[in-house]
Amino acid sequence: MTIESAATFLVCVILLSCGIIVLVGLVLLINNLLHRYWKELNWNLPESLQSVRYVEVDKTKEPHLDSK
Repeated sequence: MTIESAATFLVCVILLSCGIIVLVGLVLLINNLLHRYWKELNWNLPESLQSVRYVEVDKTKEPHLDSK
């Protein structure tokens, strides 16, 4: 590895880390601006692993209407 390639690698690492820091800062800024409009995410692993059960509705039957 020559000095030129080592210097190029060092500059690339520094610029990449600065870019990642700026992206994280932008994400945090946007998150703080929009936090009141977002629904809170609840991470509950056992609850999320359960299967979702849907209620089947028979649409062929009409509901009984009470006429008063």
